[in-house]
Amino acid sequence: MESNKLDSDRIMAKKKTNAFVISRWAWIWCAGAAVVLAASAASLNPPGSVYAAQYLEGAIIGGSLCVLLLPLFGAWLAFRISKRNAKVATIAFAILVGATLAAQIGMQVSQRRFREAVTDLQLAIALTRQAPAGIPEPTAQLNHSEEVTRRALTVAEQAPASEAAPLRAMLGVTGRLNATMRRYQEALGRMSERSPFKTPPTQRSQINAFREAAKAFREENNAVRRFVLAMEQTADAEARKEKLTGAARKLFDAQIGTTLLSGRRAILKMRDQDDEMVDALLKIVDLLETQSGQWTYDAQKGLYLFESQAALAEFQKLGARLDTISREQIQFQAESVKAMQNP
Repeated sequence: MESNKLDSDRIMAKKKTNAFVISRWAWIWCAGAAVVLAASAASLNPPGSVYAAQYLEGAIIGGSLCVLLLPLFGAWLAFRISKRNAKVATIAFAILVGATLAAQIGMQVSQRRFREAVTDLQLAIALTRQAPAGIPEPTAQLNHSEEVTRRALTVAEQAPASEAAPLRAMLGVTGRLNATMRRYQEALGRMSERSPFKTPPTQRSQINAFREAAKAFREENNAVRRFVLAMEQTADAEARKEKLTGAARKLFDAQIGTTLLSGRRAILKMRDQDDEMVDALLKIVDLLETQSGQWTYDAQKGLYLFESQAALAEFQKLGARLDTISREQIQFQAESVKAMQNP
């Protein structure tokens, strides 16, 4: 009887030894990790910040549960695999708590960066929509567009994959457009510097320099026209590159239509006006060349004075056409800006 009792006691002791038990020090480590995680969430979403009410409570509760449940499940698996070794389960639990804590803090930091990038982008877009009624200077408008694109790229780098792909596709289109418009602006600047209204062409080299600059500008103007006309094909190529399908593709197509295609009519009209502007300027340069030695330039008044009345009348006619083109450009630029700000 006594021998049977001793055997029974040994069996019960063995069962207790093989029970799934996590050491007390590991539980203390788990509690400390939860405190660290809560402190991290609070520091990244301080009370009173725009995101505190939305994310702080969820981050603390959800993160703490992850720090507890995932390591506990992993420890139980380690316990089973190790043939019910409680020491192995405790070590696995402690390691998994540390790994989960690091992952959760990393995710909090990533989410904070993403939210800040989105806020930064929204601010830039809001500044565009809240701009005063006047027409922005083209180079300043392009600079702002490039800045919005830069901020959007930061958002795409921080965003989840499902959200980043459509954004990258959109930025692929706007990035190409910005590059095309930058070359256009640079060509326009070079032509303007050599314009007869900037520097009177008293030498043949000046006339040739303007004609070359005008030719280069016309080429860049045509490049803008081709890009705008092929916008759908460009957008489709970017969507295919990012493998957009289903709802994501429909959303992307809708965004292209409202933000880029909405101002296409006005943009194409401005391309036609640019061609007319170049034609008029070239005719003025031709006139100055054929009337060489028969005109002077009054620098104080900014006026060309011709000996021939016929030449003067032709010059004034071309100047009046340039003034008309300038006014029309302002109108169509306003239409384009309005369409893209309020699609």
